[in-house]
Amino acid sequence: MDKETKVLDYHDVLLYRTDIDLLTGDKWLNDQIVSFFFEYLQLEKYARLKDIFFCGGSLSFLLLHGDPLDLEAMVAPLKLRERELVLFACNDNPDPSSAGGGSHWSLLTYTKQDSTFRHYNSAMGLNEEAATGLATNAWNLLGSGGKLKYRNVYIPRQINSYDCGLYMLGTADIIAESYSQGLQGADVVVGTRLTPDAVHKMRSHILDLIMERAGKVSKPQSSKLNSHELDVKH
Repeated sequence: MDKETKVLDYHDVLLYRTDIDLLTGDKWLNDQIVSFFFEYLQLEKYARLKDIFFCGGSLSFLLLHGDPLDLEAMVAPLKLRERELVLFACNDNPDPSSAGGGSHWSLLTYTKQDSTFRHYNSAMGLNEEAATGLATNAWNLLGSGGKLKYRNVYIPRQINSYDCGLYMLGTADIIAESYSQGLQGADVVVGTRLTPDAVHKMRSHILDLIMERAGKVSKPQSSKLNSHELDVKH
């Protein structure tokens, strides 16, 4: 198969062989893989939850670097002010002219109940400027006035230089699952479920999801996370 062969056209995400290859080794995840998994969470796994919104890398990048005068009209159809939980894929790319850059992923969330942004970062100190900037710009679109509330939340640290995207995606899934079950203390659940082994298995899990939707497999996914290992157990 040619490296630029299209593998999957999934809603607003187009995946090529070069994207898929990132899941087969010790490689940093790009925006396309992140966007696919966020789309999957939004449109399939948590489709019944209309008060959650997963803001992928491209949209988060625009919120961080875009013109504030244009952003309001751009995100209006998303009805962000009506969402109870918004999850942002945060990237440290400093170049407004290139959405494909950056070197680190972390998760920023906003909960309407307490009007608070929370930053979940698998590498302490990285992405802080990007996360606070994203929170500031998003607050203008989500908040109802008053002072912005922001805090860093501990999650397990990545043990290498390339799994930040998987830690970010795993954290987003766990938080959404906790919310869907009406559970409190999602931060504690993240700390216990986000193990290095579970993060490693996410690569094959995401690859299975992609290939299944591309019609490339015809049997049950053998390498899928066992009972959604990253998810909250009942």
